[in-house]
Amino acid sequence: MLPRFAFVASIIGLAVPVAAAAQDAPDRPTLWDVISVEYLATAAANMLMSSARAYADIRYDQISVDPMAARIDVIGLSIEPLVPGGSGLCRTEVAQASLHGASLDRIAQGRLSLVLYDMEMTNGCLPAEIAPMARGLGIDPIISNRIEVDLNYDYATGGGTLRLAADFETLAALELHADLDYMSYRMDAATGEPVLAADLTAADLSVTDLGAWAICRNFLPDALQQPEALAAMVSQMVQGPLRDFNGLVDPVLSDAQAIFAENLGAQVAALLEGQSRIVVSTNIGEAPLRLSEASLDDFHALFDALSLDVGSSAPGLAHAIPVGVLEAALLAETLPDNALEVGRALITGTGAPLNVAEGLRLLMPLVENGDAEAAALAAAALETRDTAAAYGHGLYAAAAGAPGMLALLDRIERQSTFDAMMTAQENALAAIDGSDVGGDPRAVRSAMRGYFQGSDLPRSYAGAYYWALIGAASGDPAGTAMRHDINERMRLRGDTAQWGQVAAGLENAALRDWIGTDMPAALSAGR
Repeated sequence: MLPRFAFVASIIGLAVPVAAAAQDAPDRPTLWDVISVEYLATAAANMLMSSARAYADIRYDQISVDPMAARIDVIGLSIEPLVPGGSGLCRTEVAQASLHGASLDRIAQGRLSLVLYDMEMTNGCLPAEIAPMARGLGIDPIISNRIEVDLNYDYATGGGTLRLAADFETLAALELHADLDYMSYRMDAATGEPVLAADLTAADLSVTDLGAWAICRNFLPDALQQPEALAAMVSQMVQGPLRDFNGLVDPVLSDAQAIFAENLGAQVAALLEGQSRIVVSTNIGEAPLRLSEASLDDFHALFDALSLDVGSSAPGLAHAIPVGVLEAALLAETLPDNALEVGRALITGTGAPLNVAEGLRLLMPLVENGDAEAAALAAAALETRDTAAAYGHGLYAAAAGAPGMLALLDRIERQSTFDAMMTAQENALAAIDGSDVGGDPRAVRSAMRGYFQGSDLPRSYAGAYYWALIGAASGDPAGTAMRHDINERMRLRGDTAQWGQVAAGLENAALRDWIGTDMPAALSAGR
């Protein structure tokens, strides 16, 4: 026995240090280490870059992919397209290129944004007819601190916004913004070609001089160094293309076109006197305006409908709250008459610097008085700051028909506790008049759907379940379906046990009312 025991003990003695050494050694990578969304997305991005190298020499320092944020960042990017004439003629270097969409948890919104930071591009990348001119003016390389393309799309409404911005060092800064009420992409059944259309609400184009005017002015003859002469020349230059767009049938300028050409000439001439910005913006009288290929057939009508203004002020300042009005509203001891307007500006950051606290201070008295827009603004502002308060305001705003509030309620519910959600719904139900069902079976169905959805009536799963019990008992299949939908929603939330207690109380109340008020007789009479 002793030799055998000694042998086993020696084996154990040898195994212990080996095991300890194995624990200290780094783990060998396994297949599971690379099966992750982030790893696979980064690999896909690298493969995409490798494929693009068939068309250009592409190098970069590093690439970063964030799948949840739907974002790709490329650091130290260098692109040299394979163009005729040899290498090195066209080269673009970007300190950072960022491409991102809407975060994966924001499925109601679509976004495509491309931002290039600190870009340098040789003028060999320009069209052949422009490159020699840029070289002669000493513009090489072309430097931009930031170039941005940002498209936001709302799936629910089909509308969105488009923004293009570029800042070219020593030349100019450009910015285009368009607010689209609806964007349409369809296929022509006859030709199979895509048909694009958009309903435009507003648009503006801003050009700010950063040195380009000084270059251009050097080439102006003495006769055009006077504002009046330069304005007349620019106006004539603009009128020519407008006549071409009008077509051969009626090339005569409309009054709106003639005024636009004159105003644009005046703004360009103002550059001689130190002005640095020119802004062209729409002033559509009956917005939105449908833009399509067909709308170009009558360019006169299209141009007149756009009603273009030309000025020098930044577009956003046209909607800014005057400083005196803003200060008076903030210092008022009683609720000012313009509380909604000023509160909206403060809480959205449009028309005044974003200040949620001051915006809420102005809006909350309106919310307490039943203003649905104020409640919607408060709910949207508080969604990421105070979800409980946002949910309470959203319940009221949604019941009043405020757009976007039902989606907000759904988002908040996904991260709320059962008790917080049900308490908020109970408070809203007590504050808002409920449904007068009476003895109408159709009103029973309307009540259970209204409470479940949260439109027209405050969202209340308890209220919806109660009326679903009554509807199902009266033979309405919609009541049975609604009862199932509510139970299933609570099961998927993981709140089956808590909901079961609430449901039991509602079932007792429904049975008591069914008997005590003789609901079968009332519902039969109401059919």
